[in-house]
Order: sequence, then C-alpha cells, then structure tokens
Amino acid sequence: MDYKLIFCGGKGWKNDEFYKKLDNHPFKNDIKLKGYVSKEELKHLYSTTTAFIYPSLYEGFGFPVAEAMSCGAPCIVSNRSSLPEVGGDAAMYFDPENHNELTAKLTEIASSKEMVEMLSAKSVVQSARFSCKEFALDFEKFLLAVK
Repeated sequence: MDYKLIFCGGKGWKNDEFYKKLDNHPFKNDIKLKGYVSKEELKHLYSTTTAFIYPSLYEGFGFPVAEAMSCGAPCIVSNRSSLPEVGGDAAMYFDPENHNELTAKLTEIASSKEMVEMLSAKSVVQSARFSCKEFALDFEKFLLAVK
C-alpha cells in the first residue's frame, strides 16, 4: 500500500533544517505540506488517515489528539506531558526524541489492518471521555465550591 505523509499547520520556528532535509528527501513526492486547513478538511483527514502522529515535546491538554480520536483516527503520540492521559489505552506511544521508536510504531500499524481498526474503535470511545459541556459544568461546580 502507498502512504503519504501529510503535515498540517503553520511552519512554526527553527525549521530551516527540516526544509533542507525535505528538499533532498528520497520520498519528497510522498510528503505533503498542507499548511493550515479548514475544519472540514481536517475532519476528513482525521477520518481517513491510517495514523495520526503527534510527536509533541511539551503539551497543555492535547486537543489535537482528542480531535483526531473523535474522528476515529488511530493515534501514535508522544509519551510526554498530558498525552498519555488523553490517549489512554486507545493510542500507541513513543519517545518523541527517539525516531526508532516512531519508526517501529509506524511499521506496526502499517502492517496490521486489524491494529488500525482496533485503535480506530478505541479512539472514538476514548474521545467520548472529554466533553466541553461537562468540563464547563465541573468548572462551575468548582467555582461555587471555592466561594
């Protein structure tokens, strides 16, 4: 099966080395830089991906992971910060500073349709744990309790 690596989002900073390597990469035709995408396109990408990869070093809550999971995306995410709490047992984890770990996870998911289907189903269930409405209600209860 042919795979494409799709990057979404802004360029960020300290990325000159990335673009130099990309220009000379042997698979550069299979790597797409989408930049910012609409919510509709992002939902489509999440819903059709073989794996959503999130190699964050520092993270507040992990909204991109929760979003991807709500669309049924199998997730391979950093084992740092809040991400294991967000992903629970529905995600695969790797050290974001160890490319060999990420390569192993990608190989595992690319070689198993069953793994993709299992993680996709678990993702939807896991994402249901997070609700903006419930958070707002809990926060309101907290504020009332501290008054």
